[in-house]
Amino acid sequence: MPAPFVASSLRSTAEVLQEMRTDEEHGDHVIRREHVRRFIEQNAVPESQNPARYQPQKENKRNERERLQQNVAQLLREARLSRARHEVKKTRNMLLKVDQRELRRVLGREGDDLCRQINTWLRSTASMF
Repeated sequence: MPAPFVASSLRSTAEVLQEMRTDEEHGDHVIRREHVRRFIEQNAVPESQNPARYQPQKENKRNERERLQQNVAQLLREARLSRARHEVKKTRNMLLKVDQRELRRVLGREGDDLCRQINTWLRSTASMF
């Protein structure tokens, strides 16, 4: 390497090290400044919202099963409460879109019970149309 290049690199490194030493001695770290600390405190992400939290696959599947069961049960409740023709028609279309084979596969016996309830309600409203 050419001597001027090496000398320039050494001077630059020495200047950076001198600046770092001066900052340490004066205690003027950027992180220690009041407005920087306040900003960090106000915008910090809480631990409970950390998406990197590890969830085993079994726990994810259990959560999905529970969510599926709750959604179908809610849809059945809405269907039973519907009185006006347009409400019945809407809930009937939503229940017809439920994949009963998948529901039985994922939920087992509970899925079979939900499918029976869906089919009973659909048969009871079939005379309206």
